[in-house]
Amino acid sequence: MLGSIGVVSSDVNEALTKKILGMTLDEIIEKELKPVTGELKDPKQRYKIIRAFIEPIYLSLLKQDIQEQDFAKLAEKIKKRSESEGEGGDGHDPTQKNSGEADGEFLFDPFGYSDESSVNPDSIISQKQIEDILRQFKKQQEYVNKTPEERAEISTKTIKNEFDKTHNIDATAREIYEKQRHATEDYRIQMRKFWKSLIGRGVTTIRQSVRGQMHGEPNVDDYIKRRAEIEDGMQSGSLRKMPIYNRKQLVRKFDQLPEKICVRAVADMSGSMDETKIDALQKALSILLLSIKDFNYFLKNDKQNTLRVYSEAYVFGSSFQKIKEFPKTLQDTTSPKEDASIISAFGYLSNTLGSTDDAAVLSSIAKSIDQKDTKSLHEGRIRDIVFVITDGEPDDPDATRAKIDELIDRQKSCAYRIANWKCF
Repeated sequence: MLGSIGVVSSDVNEALTKKILGMTLDEIIEKELKPVTGELKDPKQRYKIIRAFIEPIYLSLLKQDIQEQDFAKLAEKIKKRSESEGEGGDGHDPTQKNSGEADGEFLFDPFGYSDESSVNPDSIISQKQIEDILRQFKKQQEYVNKTPEERAEISTKTIKNEFDKTHNIDATAREIYEKQRHATEDYRIQMRKFWKSLIGRGVTTIRQSVRGQMHGEPNVDDYIKRRAEIEDGMQSGSLRKMPIYNRKQLVRKFDQLPEKICVRAVADMSGSMDETKIDALQKALSILLLSIKDFNYFLKNDKQNTLRVYSEAYVFGSSFQKIKEFPKTLQDTTSPKEDASIISAFGYLSNTLGSTDDAAVLSSIAKSIDQKDTKSLHEGRIRDIVFVITDGEPDDPDATRAKIDELIDRQKSCAYRIANWKCF
């Protein structure tokens, strides 16, 4: 609170005396906001008045005040003063307080009071707090001076940093992911069209009679079941519309679509993968995983369809490692957790792992498909697709061929070995 004496600048005085709808700000406060004995002011109405009349004036004055301040210069001045006083320079006894100090703290006195009796103790803040406030003002002023595009970029970066911190995403993984996400945008758009057309070929739109409608042809069975209710309504004059009609409607019929599709990406990170090949591999994995993510959002918008695509990924060389798990539930396929899992996978696509033993990882995949899944694969309720992305021949071609045949013949998986591919 201020003392009994206050100094009001001409700008503030002008804002306070300027008439709004025929009244000054003082008159608005007196009439609309000041409590009156026996009369309770509506808080919602008071809030609207404050937002409409007082807040714009306050923000305008605050903005003007901030723009007139040279915070960098002010911060430097306070810093020099603090250093000077800390050294006890200019004959000043550091054990004695002056009008600008209180209990070892700098006295923040913006209204120029030197009389300690008129100072609000709550106004006494530390040197560190002052510097923090000035830094925030300076940062805010720098933000205001930026273009809308620069502000949007800052906001996006802030959101990404918070997301990465929440999900423990490595900075290297984020960097590779962002690079390849932008580089493969056109391919990703093409894949969206591919997935959409794939589902479109599995859906037929037909006209069929739908029961339980409010209009259409009367359904005899429904009429008989509700005959008593209908007669009572006719006698009382309160007969309402009832769902006792059949009506022709367009219905989408899904043609032998599976319950889910499992896609497994197996990426070669052996010693023969040079920088150019690794870059191409990163792009391939980006297109595959992100197009599956897009596809799941497309499927999610269709309430009649519970099909989703579940993806996992491995890297291999002399050994192998799973770098992305399958989503655990249907809801997880379009969750932030799945987004984080995709981004984190790119952190494993930079260091090579020795030789080219893809038979080991294929054997592990075959063992992970249990009897229940094998039955579902044979019945067509699950589709399983394995993509092996490599730059050449494996250590043991016969062993690799045997594992691919096992996946195709026993588990009815679709296994593709993409070798000697061209770079993007």
